[in-house]
Amino acid sequence: SHSPLGFRTNHLVRTLIVIVLAPLVSSAGGWAKHSEIVQRIPFTLYQNHLVVAVGSLGGLERKHLLIDTGTNVCMVDTATAHELGLEKVGQRIGGMSVIDGVAQIYYSVLPTMDLGPIHRGSMPVAVSNLAWLHDKAGVRIDAVIGLDALAPLNFQIDYETRTLNFGAIRVPRSAVPAMKTDGLLMVQAQVNGAPVNLMVDTGGSSLVLFAESLPKSVTLQTLQATSQLTNLAGQADLRKLNIKTFSIGETSLN
Repeated sequence: SHSPLGFRTNHLVRTLIVIVLAPLVSSAGGWAKHSEIVQRIPFTLYQNHLVVAVGSLGGLERKHLLIDTGTNVCMVDTATAHELGLEKVGQRIGGMSVIDGVAQIYYSVLPTMDLGPIHRGSMPVAVSNLAWLHDKAGVRIDAVIGLDALAPLNFQIDYETRTLNFGAIRVPRSAVPAMKTDGLLMVQAQVNGAPVNLMVDTGGSSLVLFAESLPKSVTLQTLQATSQLTNLAGQADLRKLNIKTFSIGETSLN
């Protein structure tokens, strides 16, 4: 397992998401060709980073869906799964690797999931206790919507207008290409001048660096303070650090 190092930088993370999640397929005029219509779905931003929209699960309306590009498997809360009558697929309970731990889950099949133009049927999902998200956001989270549901569509998360935009969206000059690795969005970034692969995670409140994966040329100043990370596996204390420079494409996020 990796040894995560972290420091809190909500502004940097939000800026990163706006830059990267703009659609990357564009015409000479700067517009994506997939659709002539932009469909906008409002969302609420909790704790300055949790993107929560309202959709339906299994025909049940007004469910709170957390948009998380840091996962490639949609997850349903255990209470919501019970409400929907979701049954386990297989007999064994599995584990999902997260930062500094393993979360206990089981797999099921969600009959339907609808969010704006996203319509999924018979969708494989993981089921886990998402009560910790309720504690963070102050609102019950019924499901986490990952890239397995989002990636087939051209989409943008607009933090200024608080909308999820689908369709033909203008690509900003600061946009950078993304690659899909193991089902997750990755972009090229630079930390203290050294190239690194950065996973775009809208569910995270901090920039997290994995010490064992960083180039040896990267030297970091470790601080005495720690930052507490909460996820499916519980809580973990991460060491805070300072970095001199951080950039994505031509955009400096120092």
